[in-house]
Amino acid sequence: MSEDLKERFSDHQDQSSDKDAEYTEIAEEETGQAEAEAANSRPKAEIPVRDRNQVTMYLGDDREDDISKLFQEANAQSVLADDGEISKNDEFYPALVDFVTDHKRTEFLKFLGLEADADETE
Repeated sequence: MSEDLKERFSDHQDQSSDKDAEYTEIAEEETGQAEAEAANSRPKAEIPVRDRNQVTMYLGDDREDDISKLFQEANAQSVLADDGEISKNDEFYPALVDFVTDHKRTEFLKFLGLEADADETE
């Protein structure tokens, strides 16, 4: 493992440890049902990646490349806009899913060859 990669991994681990400590403090202050409700009501981006539901997708190389290129494009635009890099798991993947499910549901169903119900419009 290169020194740069080790350093980046170490930095990521340090950030995760800080966040874990913060969440532990919050959880210790709350009790019983209030604690469970607080944990479940946090936005996904605040929940550590390892505590989220994992969904496996079996994609061909071309689709994996397309998603990777889309992420790289979004990340580059974010950096150019002085917003910093975006996180794949905290920002990119949730936004990709939300965009389809919240904004392009009808088009997606049509793309699959299905007719959308009147209730399932944009």
